[in-house]
Amino acid sequence: HGFARKKNFKLTNQSEKSIEFTLSNSTKDDFNFPFLFELKIIYTLTNNEIKVNYIVNNLDTQDIYFSIGGHPAFNIGDISDWGILLLSNSEIKTIELKAPYITDNIQTTG
Repeated sequence: HGFARKKNFKLTNQSEKSIEFTLSNSTKDDFNFPFLFELKIIYTLTNNEIKVNYIVNNLDTQDIYFSIGGHPAFNIGDISDWGILLLSNSEIKTIELKAPYITDNIQTTG
């Protein structure tokens, strides 16, 4: 998704529990993207969580249009030892996938 994943981010801040990477362009030709911007991605460890914040700063003189297509992946070893907890104030639907199709097995929680 997009050009950012193929670019070199700069390490701009680091502490014991967080790390920040920044990508920015100085001209609109840098990434073949028609806006001047700065993208920061901040990873923070808190207790047993990893929080990821995406911050986009518009450095241009016009409105900027963008989307974030983050698909994080983690090297966790045996997946049977892990689970995913989704926190939501609304209903969550889980749809079973049997590649390459979704099935009629839909579960609702919340």
